[in-house]
Amino acid sequence: MNTIKSLIRIATGVALALFLTTNASATEATANTNNTLKVLSIGNSFSANAHKFLPQIAKSMGKDLVLRNAFIGGCSLEKHARHMKEYEADPKKGNVYHGGSLIKLLKLEDWDIVTIQQVSHESFKPETYEPYASEIIERIKQHAPNAEIVVHQTWGYNKNNYRLKEWGLTPEGMAAQVIDTYKKFAEEKSFRYIPAGELFAEANKTPLSIQSHGYPATIYARDGYHASQHGEYFLGCIWYNFLFKEPVSAVAFKPDTVNEEDGKFLRELANTNTLK
Repeated sequence: MNTIKSLIRIATGVALALFLTTNASATEATANTNNTLKVLSIGNSFSANAHKFLPQIAKSMGKDLVLRNAFIGGCSLEKHARHMKEYEADPKKGNVYHGGSLIKLLKLEDWDIVTIQQVSHESFKPETYEPYASEIIERIKQHAPNAEIVVHQTWGYNKNNYRLKEWGLTPEGMAAQVIDTYKKFAEEKSFRYIPAGELFAEANKTPLSIQSHGYPATIYARDGYHASQHGEYFLGCIWYNFLFKEPVSAVAFKPDTVNEEDGKFLRELANTNTLK
């Protein structure tokens, strides 16, 4: 009888140990699910700005990021959609990206996220988004069915860009229109969005500590619309925080061109505002 009880105790103990081990492994697997992401962006030079330091930031934070950019400089949603349909009509055409056509890139990986955006000079004009955005979205759902579609909210221009005068806009006015247009578009489609435009407008209110050509450096490049290296680092932090749902730490990657004071300011602004 005692032998039977002993055997029961042993069996129960083994079963409990197996349960705890399996449960712990499952918990660990769940906790680490977000450590690996595959992200494709359909964009232009602004998505290139956003991607510049993102891989280094992710790696320094212990994340595995597969990142691809389907971009052409100055490319609008209309142009992406046009090349996409060219390829569908004739596979010898529309292969305008590194890696071939947009359809090929959508099929290249089992993407977790595909981002879309409008070209900057049309980003504040709602009438330029459709029907092209819907055509692209339809192909994403067809060829990358497991991917979440996320809107990359781009940013308005800085005060030294000549186009603002042509459009009769102030930097603040353009930023407000860009932000509003993207938010309404994302809400209409029920997509999450990366609030880079909102954060650029906020960060641009505070001069950076370093000097460039005798003036305080900014998050804008000298052309007044692309991101400077400070801006690219800021964008990398914004995207990291959004994608992995955690703050960028002080020990994360930082380019040498960004000093500690500015790096801290940009990380903190990204960390507190990007979990949309």
